[in-house]
Amino acid sequence: MISDWMPEIGLMVIILSAVAFAASRMLVVRIQEHEVGIVIKKWGNASLPAHRLVALHGEAGLQADTLAPGRHWFYWSPKYKILKVPTVWVPPGELALVIAEDGDRLPEGQLLGRVVIECDQFQDARTFLLRGGQKGRQRAVLTTGRYRINTALFRVVTSGTATDYGLKPDDLWVYTVSADSIGIVTTSEGASLPPGDIAGPPIAGHEDFQNIQKFIEGGGYKGLQEAFLTAGAWNLNPWFVTVEQVPLTTIPTGTAGVVVSYVGKQVPEHIAGGQLVEPGYKGVWKTPLYPGRHPINTKVMHVEIVPTHQITLDWSNDSTKLESNYDAQLHALELLSKDGFAIEIVVTQVINIDGMNAPIMISRIGSPRARGLTPQIADSAGGVKFDSIRNLVTRVLSPMIDNHFRHSAQHYEALDFLEHRSDRQEDAISHITAALRDYGVQSVGTFISKISLPLQLMEILANRKLAEEEQKTYEKQKDKERARKELAYLQHLSDSQRDIVTHEQRVKIADLERQAKQIVAEAEAASIRTVGEAQLEVMRANMDALGAEKYLDLEKLKHLATVKLPETLVSGAIGLDSPLDALVLQMLKRFTGAQQPGNPPGGSPERAATTRDGK
Repeated sequence: MISDWMPEIGLMVIILSAVAFAASRMLVVRIQEHEVGIVIKKWGNASLPAHRLVALHGEAGLQADTLAPGRHWFYWSPKYKILKVPTVWVPPGELALVIAEDGDRLPEGQLLGRVVIECDQFQDARTFLLRGGQKGRQRAVLTTGRYRINTALFRVVTSGTATDYGLKPDDLWVYTVSADSIGIVTTSEGASLPPGDIAGPPIAGHEDFQNIQKFIEGGGYKGLQEAFLTAGAWNLNPWFVTVEQVPLTTIPTGTAGVVVSYVGKQVPEHIAGGQLVEPGYKGVWKTPLYPGRHPINTKVMHVEIVPTHQITLDWSNDSTKLESNYDAQLHALELLSKDGFAIEIVVTQVINIDGMNAPIMISRIGSPRARGLTPQIADSAGGVKFDSIRNLVTRVLSPMIDNHFRHSAQHYEALDFLEHRSDRQEDAISHITAALRDYGVQSVGTFISKISLPLQLMEILANRKLAEEEQKTYEKQKDKERARKELAYLQHLSDSQRDIVTHEQRVKIADLERQAKQIVAEAEAASIRTVGEAQLEVMRANMDALGAEKYLDLEKLKHLATVKLPETLVSGAIGLDSPLDALVLQMLKRFTGAQQPGNPPGGSPERAATTRDGK
């Protein structure tokens, strides 16, 4: 029976022995959560090429693929070696750089390996190598986070290991540009700048130098860049860029800033030759900067500060001028007159520059920065003096005013120059105003403050003035005497005029009296006419009532009553047979007969009846 089972037992032993042998050669590896398993194959069917470090097709050596967290089984354990390394951790606010130990060779002139987007930020080593990843320092950086990276293929440089690679720890911090600054960028890779250019032009799409591959593919240039970083935090590869922070350009109140750009588009030929250009072109920008803070890349352009308030300049020998004054080097003008005398004059020039005209001034006189001058100087009084005005004074105002007055003095004798000072000043105002207008400068006023002549001319002038004053005194005396005579004449004329007025008033009064008398006479005549008419009406009425004959007798009686007869006649013995008694008696009878009732106005009743009967 046992002999019958022997073959089966032997086979089972062989199988168990084989299983035991295989189990002894199996390798079980456990990778923790924050670990990466790096596999090294000790031998294989093929060897790696001489220039390769990482195996992609099962060759012996370092394997591209890593082990993720979990349990992994390897057959024939002596053939493999598993290295457990921690995952790469980049803390917040930092970044990490990568150096690839394997990959394609870098082309000549290229410093950093191209970005392989598909390699999942260096976590997929196989894809990195198959997609043309390049050996050496890489353009891509690792930002905050945890990465499962084959550190045998990729060396990761963090702030903790920065010094091992010639860097400072803060080089691997997220770069921060402060709010009152800009970051001027210089790149270490890209195309070479064209001759004559000092900075690379702006390139679109590279996310402010954070995406190096886009910058290179977009045609970015190596070296200083026109574009700059504004306030904020930026993930910058220190192997690619260096950044210099400069403060924002401040334009003080009462000034304007003129931008002089050494980069930008080329100026068209038809506007070349000192003409102003639009922003973005090389040259002097026609648009000024007004008071405030402006982001200006001061490595490729500069700003000339031009004061827009009035500035007074004195050509004088005043020893109290401050050394920092714009007119510190201006002295009184020494002129030569037509008749050969030396004249010294003190001139004051007041100028003003409008903000819109400031670029014109800079374009015409040139930039003082080009001569290595400082843009502004603080004086001892705390004020600020700008070299743009110093340049204007030195190159334009000083020779302009000096030449004008020298030329003017040659056409006039010394005394005439002094005596016609206001005319010379008006000539200067007209000439200098027109000349400064071409420079964008407004001449507020040109004033001849003082004219000094030689001593002998001053004596002549004094004598002349004395004679003129004496002549003026004589003329004034003549005028006074003339005025006195005119006054006497006017007084006499006033008296005569008074008499004339009195006579005229008397004539007017006499005329008025005559007119009054005429009016009174006319009134009296009118009254008489009225009374006469009234008496006539009464007489007519009485005549109608008494009859004409009796009325006449009555009137005679009235008249006789007014006659004063001699007393002897009246009181004498007059009989009835006297003529007077007879007359009076007859008149009384007629009158009384007319008044008796029943008698007709013409006489007695008997007579009236006779009259009516015709007898």
